[in-house]
Amino acid sequence: MYHSHSQVVLSAAHCRQQYSSNIKVVIGRHDLRDTDDGEEIRVKGQYPHPMYNAQQTDNDLMLILLESDATEGTIVNVNPDFIGGNRAVTTMGYGDTDPSSASRLAPILQHTEVYTVSKSECEASTGTIGGFEMFGMSFGGQMGSYSNMISDNMLCAADVGEDSCQGKSPCPCLLIMF
Repeated sequence: MYHSHSQVVLSAAHCRQQYSSNIKVVIGRHDLRDTDDGEEIRVKGQYPHPMYNAQQTDNDLMLILLESDATEGTIVNVNPDFIGGNRAVTTMGYGDTDPSSASRLAPILQHTEVYTVSKSECEASTGTIGGFEMFGMSFGGQMGSYSNMISDNMLCAADVGEDSCQGKSPCPCLLIMF
């Protein structure tokens, strides 16, 4: 069955909701508190990548089919070309904005520019999740590593003081129309 681009949204498979007739996608809303901005459309179906691996977050993609056409938003063209290292990319979403907490989501759409990094550099990276930093030292939190967790179909990006899943995070459940 054919569906127009304005009925298909790309999201992350980890954002999949348990089936309910009340699931809606919000499109074109900059501030989540402003219910007059953008449009809400009921979800007809959620289709995670058939090889999605939740433990490794590999193939963390999902298509969402809408019940009706979206009139808001911008259609995104997905680039089929390989993106090399040290290329500027923009990430955006409503994710966590406080590195000491994984539960304070931003009500206003966040964005940041980061730079792509190689798979080997990404796997070698480490950091602290949670806790806090003072006088250049980290207190509390849990040390994390991406060693042996990066597959060939993942794209890594970072920049000093910027992040897409902690800090200035637009990580959770960004929906992209295409």
